[in-house]
Order: sequence, then structure tokens, then C-alpha cells
Amino acid sequence: MFRSRSGILAILVAAIMVLSMFFSAIPQIAFAATSKTFDFIEVTDFHGYLQNDGKLSDGTIYKQQIAGVLAKQIKDIKAQNPDRTVILSGGDMFQGTPLSNVLKGQPVIDMMKNIGFEAITLGNHEYDWGINSVIDTQNATLKDSAIPVLAANVYDKTTGKPVSYAKPYVIIEKDGVKIGIIGIVDNKEFPNIIMPAYIQNVEFKDPVPIVNDLAQQLRQQGAQIVVVLAHMGAYQDKSGNATGNLIDFAKQVQGVDAIFGGHTHSIVTTRVNGIPVGVAYYYGRGFIDLKITLNNDGTVTTGDMQYIDITGLYSTQNPVVDPEVQAIVDKAVQDVGPIFNEVIGQAAIDLTRTQSAQPYGDSLLGNWAAQVTKDAVGADFGFANNGGLRIDIPKGDITVGMMYQLMPFDNTIVTMKMTGAQVKTILEQAVQDGGKGIQVAGLTFKYDPSKPSMQRVFDMRKSDGTPILMDKTYLVATNNFMGTGGDGFKGFTDPDVAKTYVDTYKLVRDAFIDAVKAQKTVTSKIDNRIVPAKMSDATITVVATSDIHGNIYPWDYNTAKSANQGLAKVSTYVKQVRAQYPYVVLVDNGDTIQGTPLSYYYDKIDTTTEYPLAKVMGAMIYDTWTLGNHEYNYGLDVLNRIINDMRNEGIHVLSANTYKGDGTNFVDPYYIKTFDTPQGPVKVGILGLTTKTIPSWEDKDHYAGLHFNDLVEEANKWVPKLREAGADIVVVAMHSGEESPTDVIPENQVKAVATQVNGIDAIVAGHTHAIISQHTYKNPAGETVIVTEPGKWGQYVSQINFNISKNADGKWVIDSKWSATIKMDDSVQADPDILNLAQPYQDATLKYIGTKIGVATGDFLGTEQTVKETAIMDLINKVQK
Repeated sequence: MFRSRSGILAILVAAIMVLSMFFSAIPQIAFAATSKTFDFIEVTDFHGYLQNDGKLSDGTIYKQQIAGVLAKQIKDIKAQNPDRTVILSGGDMFQGTPLSNVLKGQPVIDMMKNIGFEAITLGNHEYDWGINSVIDTQNATLKDSAIPVLAANVYDKTTGKPVSYAKPYVIIEKDGVKIGIIGIVDNKEFPNIIMPAYIQNVEFKDPVPIVNDLAQQLRQQGAQIVVVLAHMGAYQDKSGNATGNLIDFAKQVQGVDAIFGGHTHSIVTTRVNGIPVGVAYYYGRGFIDLKITLNNDGTVTTGDMQYIDITGLYSTQNPVVDPEVQAIVDKAVQDVGPIFNEVIGQAAIDLTRTQSAQPYGDSLLGNWAAQVTKDAVGADFGFANNGGLRIDIPKGDITVGMMYQLMPFDNTIVTMKMTGAQVKTILEQAVQDGGKGIQVAGLTFKYDPSKPSMQRVFDMRKSDGTPILMDKTYLVATNNFMGTGGDGFKGFTDPDVAKTYVDTYKLVRDAFIDAVKAQKTVTSKIDNRIVPAKMSDATITVVATSDIHGNIYPWDYNTAKSANQGLAKVSTYVKQVRAQYPYVVLVDNGDTIQGTPLSYYYDKIDTTTEYPLAKVMGAMIYDTWTLGNHEYNYGLDVLNRIINDMRNEGIHVLSANTYKGDGTNFVDPYYIKTFDTPQGPVKVGILGLTTKTIPSWEDKDHYAGLHFNDLVEEANKWVPKLREAGADIVVVAMHSGEESPTDVIPENQVKAVATQVNGIDAIVAGHTHAIISQHTYKNPAGETVIVTEPGKWGQYVSQINFNISKNADGKWVIDSKWSATIKMDDSVQADPDILNLAQPYQDATLKYIGTKIGVATGDFLGTEQTVKETAIMDLINKVQK
């Protein structure tokens, strides 16, 4: 079939008109007539290193002019490709050196402006001084500059939108080509390494979907090259294999031409799915140069990431520098001169480095420095190295310059998570042969110089007197010199420790300055944190509870909420103690079977099932149980049944001053536990005593046929018997408290027993629910008796340690002893074995207390029952009639 030429022409004209209408709706992208190659330069993690101290082989100290050399090298590249050079920063540019820190990063910003940086991605350390210190939060640029700050995945929780102090992206134009730059941060790292107060309303989102969406948007806006600028890092091994969060991100990203990273202080030059990925090291030691070509057909060709090392160029006394940037650095040096002369506080005494003991001890200045290090990051323990403290601080004015003399190094505070055993390794390395010593805060320890290296440290305690547990994890703060193995502290490089290493980039010097300013008058004292002493042959540990009042679960039955109390938590702590100390006695001090719905249910309702407290205490391997006054609340039938259950669990029930009508003891007066040590057996005697004033409160039918003698008289009777039976240590588990002026009856006799009876080494008190870490008294022979009381409900436990050795006659003697109360707080988890064991008891109790027994027709409130008549008290009085 044929058409006429005029018909064909009409069809062609119509088709052209349709196509022209279609293409007019598509954004017009002007392709280059010839290809254009751009230099993308990245500098990251500069950390204020405008200059640094260097040392020549002859020991000469000189200034490494890092910023001047860096600027010269980048400007040389820019001069060769003036309209097609894009200079970027991966963040963390400002915090880290005195010169930058004192001037809050301004000379670094001036350097970046002079060199011509196009953008910076938000680094985690940009938060360190507060986000508005280096960022113009209104314009999302660096202060006094037009350099945009980028962070597409940082969101404000209160608005649900990106934060106002950073932009998701920027589009720049170079030689007629639009280039899109998307900024992101490491959403996995940032929440854990930034001061929580700075980011309490900030959310760090997964950057992958955000970048994939923005890449399309930027293309639609005409960007012909799109790159990602990330404060997110990676590592690359010698064989070229790269791993890390940046690599994981790169594997999921689409539509971008290159990815520049940071944060990990590493050199990475690789490709992921064909996309160049690079990280440009740190401290201005070099930079990344990536060549990207926009071809004349609109396609993009990328070269390989090239890392340019400049350390050799500035490691000389006469480097070739950029004069403009060098002038910025020189002015900054001049500007800080008056700052160094600023008086920031007063020293109340000479803060010297003289150690309290030889070969190793604590010092006035060392104690202060370690404490500042600890407090700066809220750590459990702080460490400072003796060699890092370069001058004594004399009494009088303290200037900023003194702080630079005291700490001339740009060391930063680092943290690590360490077990007690790993902390012990550090202390052992400090006092080993050839060790450098150490200064500590938050702990005390003793060491025996006569023992072999790495076997000298003992009696490690927190500053509150509680023991440091070998398997418990603590947060430790020190400086990055020590923390990376300096001065022989290789324990910090243990892989299990090193993986928890976090550099705060808070200069130790800055922490010192802040502390002086805050304290205004600085003082310190020698408080025997590090003591040389003879190591004992053995340590005997007594762990005690009292006034448990039926609490097994960490649960408050009144509020129906979890609570830090109960034997399940105590069990966890006891297991930790037994893991650290081989010779442990576990005692309970009475008032155990009354107080919760659970105990009541098995006191009065279910009287055939084994008693839950007996079963749990048996599982915890309690050695003794002293009877308290509340044990008699339900009468002797109930009490005798529970005593039988306790004995069946291997628990010795004690009360030396409780007698039957025939003059025999109601239960055992004492128990002696024997430990076999390498130096021979050790016998520990536990004497049980119960408050004598039970008849003042209790229904006489509940203790029919029993009488309760005076505690002093009974202690004087039984302690000699314990000694005659071979007890090397005597502890009184006494359900009675320290006497008080408010006592109306003689229910409390601890002080009387401690001061009127010889032969007692320690007393565990009870009854008053007091929390006593350690009180000391002198007995008639002038010997010290320590007293401790662990409060109530398993909220605390008491621990007593006896360090003992054999004397020349082959008898055991106590070298030292101490006691402490340990709180069962959130750091002590409930023992799942005990929870599971008690679960059937708990289920039955909750079912019982949920039983409906009536209907209240109104509110029965007890808030004012002590000042006026109330409905609830009227009801109670009516029932009691």
C-alpha cells in the first residue's frame, strides 16, 4: 500500500509536535561539549591539628606546621584544576589540640575558608563544646563562614524533621556542572559516643533509605554528579579487604558516584559495587584525591581513591607552607598568649608528686589528677600515670600556663570496660619489677613487694569500702597514652578490653583546667589508696543478710512494682563473692518469715509445702539462720515446722540466749565452719543471739515454755566455749541493733556486747533495719570489734573480710579486717535460678491475694489516721473487738 508524499509529510509533522510536547516536560540537562574531570579532595578528622610538636633525631623539638603544609598541597592541586576542584571535610575538624580548643575551633574555620572548603559533614566531636560553638545554627553553616554543615539523617525528635543546625545536602556548581553532596553520620555509633545531654532530643536515622531517596531528588534537580560525605568509617587490611559501617552502608546505596568517609582514623581506598569509597586518615596527615569525569554524553567515570600522605613534608624544621594559612596559625599562637597567663584558681597547699610510700604509693597531685580523670566521664575508676604529671603545683595562683606545664601532652581521656580481674592486671603491672607505679581514684589496693611480679596486689576495694569483684564489669577512665599500652600497661591492650576503648577526645589538660575553675580552691590529701603491706595467707569472708521479712522476689507487693530487694538479687551477689573468695560463710540474722503475702501464705494457709524461704536459702547454701523476734508472730507450731525445713536444707538454726523450761537451748547456740586452706584448717565460729525483749511485744502463747536471757551474759558464756572448740574467728550474728537514746526497752544491745565481751572479732547486727557499713568498738582487752548491719528486705548485704596469717607459733592471727554494706541496686540482677525455684510459690501467692473477699462501699484511706479518726481505723478497731 502506498501513501502520497503529502500524507506522509503530515504524519511526520504531527509526530514531531507530539514528541516536542513530551520532551518539554523533562528537565533539560546540558551535556558538556567535551568531558570535564574534577578533583574531589577530602580532609577528615583534623581535630584541630594546625601544628604539633615534633622531635628530630638529635632530640631537638620543633613545630610541625601541619595546616600550612596541608593548605599548600591542596592549593597546588586546585591551581592545576581551578574551576573543577571540590574540597570537602568528613567532620571532627576542631576539637583536639590546645590551639584549637582554646579558641573554640576558629583558626580551623579560618583555614577551611581560606583553602575553599565546599562543605563539611557533622562529626560527633562537633557536639563536644555544644553544637553552637562552631556552627551557626540559624544558617546551618560553620560560624563566620558560608561553609554548609551537612547531616541528612540527624532528626529532631520534637519536630520529626531534620535538625535545624545541619542541611541534608547541598548542590554546588563547578564549571557549569551541578554537583550534589549529601551528608550523613554513623547512626550506630553516634548515640553511644556523644554526651547524652547534647542529643537527648536527637534521633540518628538509618541513612540508607534517606540517601537513596535524596540521590534521585538531586538528579531531578539537575545534579550530574552526586557524592556522599559521611562521618562514618571503615578499615582496610593489607590485602585490600575493607570492613566497617561505611562499607555496609555502601553496599546498600544506589545512585551515587562516590562515598567519602571519616570517624575511624583509618586509610581506606576501595570500591564497593563499583563505587569509590575512601577515608582520609586523621590529624591532617594526608587527604584523599578522587578524580571524577563527566563525559560529554552525560555519563560519569570515576578514578580510584588516592590517599596523599604529607607527613614527610611537615616533619622538618623548614617546610614549604601556604603563607596565608600559616599567617592564620601564627596569629592563633599569638592570641593564646594572654590566655596562658590567666589565673583560674588557687592551690590551697603544695600539690606535689611525692609518693606516700616506696616503691609505690599515692601522691597529692596524683590523687587529684586521677580523680579529675574519673569524674570527667563519670567512670568507676580513674588512672593517671606518674610520668604524665610533669611539674608540682605550688601553693598559690594556678594559671592556664601551669596546666600546660603540668600536662604538656595532648593526651585525651579514654574509657574502657574492664572486669575486676582486668583492673587487677593493670595494678599488678604498675607495681611489678620495673613498673612505673600508678595514681588511682575510686579504689584502694594493697601490694606485697616481697611476692613475685604479677602476684602482689590484694585487698582491692572501691573507695566506699566495698570489694571490687573479679567478674564484675567497671567503667575505667585513663589517658590515651596509658590506654594504648604506654608505660608498660599492656593490660589495656587485651583484646577484650581494647574492643571497648572509647576516646572522648576530651584533653586531659582541659579536664584539669575545668576542674580548677570549678573547684576555685584546689586541695588534696593522702588517703592511703596505694599501700605496701604483707599479703595474708588467706581471706575469710562473711556475707550476711538480716530482716528479710519474706522477700524473695525483687517485687514490692504493696505497689505491685519491681524493687531492688529480695533474696534473688542477694543470690547473684553471693555467687560473685564466692567466685572471688574461696572461703565464704553465709549467715542470716533473723526476722525472715514474716512480712510479705508470700511468707504469710506459707505461714498460715499452705502449711504442708516446704517453706519457700527455707528452700531458697538452702539453694543459696546459707550456713546459719539466727532467730528474730518476728519468727514468733505465728506461734511455735509454725516456727518449729519452719525450723525443721531449714535444718533439712542444711541450715544451722541459732539462738544461744533462747532456752526451754528445762534449761536446754531451744536451738543451737553456735556453729563452727571449717575451711581447709593450703596453710591448714581455719575454723570460723558463728554465735547466734536474739533480742531478749520478745515478751514485751509478743503474745505469750506464741513462745510458751521459752525464755530469753540477756545478750551480754550469754555472749560472755558462749564466746569462750567457741574459742575452746577451736574457733580461730568469732562472729556474732545478733538479732539486735545498736542502742539508741530513743529505746524505751533494752531491745538493742550491740554496743554492750561489743564493749563488754572479749573474744569477738565482728558483730552482724539486725532488728533496727539500719544500714551500717562499719562501726568499730574496743572490747575490755582493747581489741577492735567491727559492727555492720545490712538494713532490711535484702536491699543491702553486709560483707566482712578477715585477712589472716599463721604466726610463728602456727596459730592463725587476723592481719586486718573490714566490713561494708553493698546495695542490691540495678547493677545486681536477680538470680534466674532462684526466680525459677520460687516461681510456684509466687504464683500461688498472687492467686491467693487476688481472691475476692468482699466489696468496699467507699474509700478507706489511711493518710490521716495518725491525726484524726478515719474509716480504715474504725474498721480495724471493730475487727479487733
